[in-house]
Amino acid sequence: MKSLSFTAMLETANDPVHMRRPKFIEKLDEQKLVLADAGDIRTVQRSAEVDGIKQAVV
Repeated sequence: MKSLSFTAMLETANDPVHMRRPKFIEKLDEQKLVLADAGDIRTVQRSAEVDGIKQAVV
């Protein structure tokens, strides 16, 4: 047991700010692309039609 050494555990990131930060940075990067190319259009698909039935796209 004397040869074992203990280290501090990393704190889990339950902070909401840290959880939102990557998504915010992704949106900022997208805005940079829009500024660079005015012809670029953002497309978001929320639903798709499968066998005549609209279903939410995940």
